[in-house]
This record gives sequence, structure tokens and C-alpha cells, in this order.
Amino acid sequence: MHLTKYAKPYSISNNNMEPFDTIDKWISEHGSASILRDHIALLKSQMSAKDAEIKNLQKVENNRAVSDDTCPYCQQQKGKLIDIRPNDELGELGVKNRYYKCENCGKEYNITQIPKF
Repeated sequence: MHLTKYAKPYSISNNNMEPFDTIDKWISEHGSASILRDHIALLKSQMSAKDAEIKNLQKVENNRAVSDDTCPYCQQQKGKLIDIRPNDELGELGVKNRYYKCENCGKEYNITQIPKF
């Protein structure tokens, strides 16, 4: 077994515990790296799960109709949701603009959605 790559060679002139101290230090350092690697892998899997959950919630949000989605032009509830974006002035407070295209008359319109607190 060749340890000189990882640890200082054992010398009789040094303290008799030196090889054990060196090996213990090496195990501690590499053990810590192993723990960090496992922790990073756990965090990556949690992030992937959260990303999937966010995408699923976005799909649900995009497919959910708002009760006020009546087209202001033809007065039909035929608005197909195109996009949701934060409101320019109040987006930081959770206010969103929902953009629709009417499947009846073809015109586009938007509705400002105020969050419920």
C-alpha cells in the first residue's frame, strides 16, 4: 500500500502518533468531502422536485380561468389565456396582468388580477 501520495511518509524521528494523525486528518478531510457531496446531491434533488412542482403549478395557473374573463369586445366567455406577467406598477405586491385572446372574435385583452390577502 502506497500512502505517500496522500500522507507524509512515516519517520521514526517524529512522534509515534504522526502516521495516525495524518491518516485521521486525511479521513476527516475526505470524509467531509463525501458528506458535502451527499448534501449537494440532496439539495439538487430537492431543487429538481421544487422545479417540477413550480412547473406543475404554473400549468394549473395558466389553465385556470378567471371568473371575469368575459371578452370586453363580444361579451362572450371565450377568452383563452395567453400569458401572465407581473403588473408594471404593482407587480412587487403580487398584482398580475392576465393576457387573453378571445376564441370568438379573435381580439386580445388583459385583466388585472389582484391577489387575495
